[in-house]
Amino acid sequence: MAKEEQNNGVAEEVEIDRIFIEDEDGHSHEYEVIMYLQPDGSEHQYVILLQVDGEEEEEELEVLPFRFTEEDDELKLYPLENEEEWQLVTETYYALCAEDDEEEDTEEQPNHKG
Repeated sequence: MAKEEQNNGVAEEVEIDRIFIEDEDGHSHEYEVIMYLQPDGSEHQYVILLQVDGEEEEEELEVLPFRFTEEDDELKLYPLENEEEWQLVTETYYALCAEDDEEEDTEEQPNHKG
């Protein structure tokens, strides 16, 4: 994985887009990487994952945040340690999503010249 710099909390140049996580029963589940981020003032990096292999009628798809490190070109995922870390990651994620939505809205609006 290549991850070089941060741009408004979003990690740039990320190549991994799918991750497989094994549950406590030994079943492997596929997750799509939604976003890599590093909150302002934090030394940790995070990844937001969306479960893609659940059956929608029987299971709700999970969105999971993890702290990660990169070791030998592999991601090592760690659960969030406390409520403060959870809040920091989710607030950063929602703020970045809102920025993306604003940019999309601006791009979609026609330019009116008077």
